[in-house]
Order: sequence, then C-alpha cells, then structure tokens
Amino acid sequence: MLDLTTLEKVGNFPHLNDLVRVYNHQKGLHIVVMYLVIGNWRFPWSFRVYRGKGTASPSQLAQKLLNNLPLILIKSFQIYVLGDTAFGTIKLVNKIRNYFQFHTIVGIPKTRKLQDGRKVSEIKTRGQQVYLNGLDIPVFLSWVWLKRDGKRVQRFVISTKQMKGKTITRWGRRRWQIEGFFKTVKHGFSLHRFGQKTLLGVYRWLILSFVSYLLSYWRDLNKNQAQTNPKLAL
Repeated sequence: MLDLTTLEKVGNFPHLNDLVRVYNHQKGLHIVVMYLVIGNWRFPWSFRVYRGKGTASPSQLAQKLLNNLPLILIKSFQIYVLGDTAFGTIKLVNKIRNYFQFHTIVGIPKTRKLQDGRKVSEIKTRGQQVYLNGLDIPVFLSWVWLKRDGKRVQRFVISTKQMKGKTITRWGRRRWQIEGFFKTVKHGFSLHRFGQKTLLGVYRWLILSFVSYLLSYWRDLNKNQAQTNPKLAL
C-alpha cells in the first residue's frame, strides 16, 4: 500500500530548509509511506519525504520505494500495489505493470478521460474494461462509496488485473487500512511529535516511531498466535 500522510506542525522551522510546508491545505512534513501486508503481517517498510513543487512528486517517490522491494518478496509473492488517486498517474501505472510486472489497484478522479472521450464517471457497469487516455494497456473500472461529512461520496478505482467489479471494490476498500496505521503510529507512537532541529534528527525520530510500532505489533501478533495455538508458546 502506498500513501502520503502529513505530520502536521505549527510555527516556523527554518532549520528544516522549508521541508515543513503547506500541501493539500495542511501544513507539516509530508511523507510517502510504503506499507506491506502479507497475510496477517502488516508493517511500514520504507518512506520518502515529499519536498514540494519542483521536486519528485508523490508518485515518483512511490516508484523509488518500489525499487527497494527485496527480491525475495518479489519472487515469493504475487504483488498488488494499492494507492489513492495520487498514485493513479499514467507514468506510475505503466511503470508498475510493464517494468515491475506487478498488478495495481489505485484510485482515479471522476474527471479522468477515456480514449473515446468519455469521463470515467459516465461508466455505469462495475468491472468494465476501459482504456484511459494516455494509457496503452486496458484497465478494469469500479468504484466505492465512502461517507464524508455525513454524505456518500463516490470514488473510482482501476485494476490492471481483470476482476469482477465487486472484487475491485473490495480491494479498493482495503487501501484504507493504511489510514488506521497512520492514526495508530501518530497518536500511539508520536510519529508527528518530532522537535528535532535537523533533517537527520527528524529521520531518526520517524524511524524510532516506526520501530516502536513494529515491536508492539509483533508482540501482540505473537501473543494472539500463542493463544490460538498453545504450542507456539513453548
């Protein structure tokens, strides 16, 4: 799973060389995180700091994160890359499918156009094969309904693997699991509470927060497994 989260901050941070900036109406340090889900195991794997306009975009940072996936994982598992609309760019989808040879399920805006000139919002059948404008490979379209401010909002999702519409919707919903991780690591492990005066200090704090989360998560996972199978506790 790929996502960008904001570690919100207030005040001035001249020592961080303008890394604390406003993006999507939020002021803070913005990081792109790659979060792995393997069976019952789920954990943050790596991250990159988004440095603002004129630098590598979130989707370009995501590509760098994917470059660092261990070969043993790539050979051992079929990889699906999940992300929101920030990671539904033509270049990234092409790279994931043609270079990495993974499948991807990502969000796209309702205004995205098809090669025949229609908008994706005009498609009425879940799971339909479509060709996005600028993308040579076919994708399969579906959507999810989310509650936002008491209203139902439609979000469109594409898959590079042919699936039933309901299956694409289910995978699209799974992307939101990373939001629970962000909430936990921020409020339970103080990810956003850094006060260091150097970028290196901030990186050390972020890594410390991630490691603290991992140790607690693995302890709880092992505890639950031991309760299910007492032999594991021996």
